[in-house]
Amino acid sequence: DTLFHKCLSMVGAGINAIVDCLYSPMIVFFAYMLLGERLGLRHYIGMVAILGGVLLTTRVEPPEGNSRKRLIAGILWGVCSMVTLAFGIVIAKPVLDRSPVIWATAVRQIGCFLAMIPVALLSPNRGEILATFIPQRHWKFMIPGTILGSYLALIFWIAGMKYTQAGIAAILNQTSSIHILIFASLFLKEPFTRFKLAAAILAVGGVLIVTLGT
Repeated sequence: DTLFHKCLSMVGAGINAIVDCLYSPMIVFFAYMLLGERLGLRHYIGMVAILGGVLLTTRVEPPEGNSRKRLIAGILWGVCSMVTLAFGIVIAKPVLDRSPVIWATAVRQIGCFLAMIPVALLSPNRGEILATFIPQRHWKFMIPGTILGSYLALIFWIAGMKYTQAGIAAILNQTSSIHILIFASLFLKEPFTRFKLAAAILAVGGVLIVTLGT
């Protein structure tokens, strides 16, 4: 997560979304190497369709004033985030297969929290970081967003990894970019263009291909 946000701050959402497309291929790779998982041809076709839909929605303009060196560094941070995320969940899958989902989620969240405490305290911006724990008006958005976007999302993510093959779960996870488009259109009134519609159709088609007969 830290590497992901570092990439996002350096290269912007558009390029970050492209880098994020490495997620499912990395999961498939590590699941093959470490767990011996095998996917069928239709799974790979579905993955290509979903990734194609994600790429259709991506704006690749980097933030203004970014140098080539900064862009390359940001992309490398993003690549590292996808590799470590994929490796981490794949090596945990044997444990997930024999552990309750809620327990596994709690352990992951507590572990992250304990690891980030010293990082926050040693940061030169620790005052700004700790200020987020002071009650404020933004909490009415932050708390629901944290519960839905972090804890509940994490439960579903881990459950997906537990109850099906890691590669299949990862391919379906990749549709999150398409979900963002739909919710942005519904709640933020962002225009739902023909490109976005084509991307959504392509991604849904990929999901149907992956889940057909699974």
